[in-house]
Amino acid sequence: MSNATSGSRPPAPEPQQDGMSRRATMIVLSGLMLCLFLSTLDQTIVATALYQILTDIGGAEGLGQASWLVTAYLITSTATTPLYGKLSDLYGRKRVYLVAIALFMIGSALCGLAQNLPELITFRALQGVGGGGLTSLAFVVIGDLFSPRERGKFMGYIYGVFMLGTAAGPLIGGVFADHDTVLGADGWRWIFYANVPFGVAALALIIGFLRLPATRREHRIDFLGALLVAGGATTLILGAAMGGREYSWDSPVIIGLFAASLVQVAIFIWWERRAAEPVMSMKLWNNSIFSVTNALALIIGVASTGVLTFLALFLQVVNGDSPTEAGISLLPLMIGLLATSIITGRLITRTGRYKIFPIIGTAIALAGMILLASLDENTTVLARDLYLALIGIGMGLVMQVLTVAVQNSVERKDMGAATSANPFFRAMGGAVGTAVFGAILASRVSSYVTSELGTDRLPDGSGTSTVPAPSVVHGWPANVQGIFTDAFVHAMSIVCWTAAGFLTVAFVLTWLLKEVPLRTAAPAAQAAKAAPAAAVAPAK
Repeated sequence: MSNATSGSRPPAPEPQQDGMSRRATMIVLSGLMLCLFLSTLDQTIVATALYQILTDIGGAEGLGQASWLVTAYLITSTATTPLYGKLSDLYGRKRVYLVAIALFMIGSALCGLAQNLPELITFRALQGVGGGGLTSLAFVVIGDLFSPRERGKFMGYIYGVFMLGTAAGPLIGGVFADHDTVLGADGWRWIFYANVPFGVAALALIIGFLRLPATRREHRIDFLGALLVAGGATTLILGAAMGGREYSWDSPVIIGLFAASLVQVAIFIWWERRAAEPVMSMKLWNNSIFSVTNALALIIGVASTGVLTFLALFLQVVNGDSPTEAGISLLPLMIGLLATSIITGRLITRTGRYKIFPIIGTAIALAGMILLASLDENTTVLARDLYLALIGIGMGLVMQVLTVAVQNSVERKDMGAATSANPFFRAMGGAVGTAVFGAILASRVSSYVTSELGTDRLPDGSGTSTVPAPSVVHGWPANVQGIFTDAFVHAMSIVCWTAAGFLTVAFVLTWLLKEVPLRTAAPAAQAAKAAPAAAVAPAK
């Protein structure tokens, strides 16, 4: 019954489509933010609890499988991201989103109940299947509810929550890991149990308040395309995760995985040009905004996620921080990111312009990453906080712009597929960055320690393909600890300089991002008004 206001000021968040008041829209927004926080939190939450988990159910033989607790979630959440976007275009956002929430909650509960490491890895994979939908569809639904002009403000909140969840994971995981038991269960199990009540709350909010126009399209499900994109992503992440650790980079296994990924991607591109209802239409790549934003998402995912994953470990090994202290040390990054995400979103809504923000953001993040490369045991807390805050401020200026720009450049019928591509490439970048930077870290530490001590004098617990647990390092003689600390500082500096190289490429790419005036009408509102004509033409 209400219409969007017009005038010189940005439109207020009035009802965006039939059946949803402003209050209902804000409640749905809260549910989306809660789901997004949970899914991104679970990407990194096990990092600081890893060795507590291994002590309880993994044992010494589980150390080689420890990385799979992270990798299993990343593989399934990444591989399913583009599929959720397309399925929501075909079957409706709400229905598909509810399925994703249910899968995430079931996977979380089973993770908490796991009695051995293979079980936990399997259930983490199931949890990731749901998590992929929670991440991608949150951005898609925001695209339905708000106009591109107004979307900037709310996308700022969404991306603030997204990055907050990623950065808060090590902190919250560390808090649980530092407690032997919570309410009668091992502390680390509550990393997963805690998702369930929050998931139920989000489920209730989405069921009760989300109302979107019901659009039906004649379609055939592109099963082959779905299989190819999932297979290509999985084999690429597996190759990156196992390369330099379980197998050398030039081993037949790693070469075979990368070759399999390349072949599947090639077949996927060939097939999607011919599919009646492609998972990711190749026509979208003719859109320069779609191409540039996805390239930026991939590169920034490599740089940011890859470094953040190992920064908490650095603080535990080099500074002797506890898991909780290491997580708290990331607060400057979280605060900087959250603040600039919100401010940038509001500025986009007010001005209708977006290109300048990723240019400035990548430059600031690059400066922060270069400074972070100088981090060592003598760096003051104030200096470290400044470096992290710069990275957070820079990232906060970039991320939501990518989604706002691409949603503004496509029709509503392609909104799900186009929007979900962005988190897909960002997640791919994060998964590959984590794996590659982990391999760089392990190999450089090993080579440094070996050059200082010699192979025959390496302490127990040190290996050529893994970084030992902080508790193992702190049990070595003082002189060996010093050598290992120096090795870790040296290796982490190389990781940061590598990430800085990726951010340099991202900075150059931001200048290629085309700026298109932001539309002022919400897609869902347009679809609702076009409903009488839906029998003649599909709603956009």
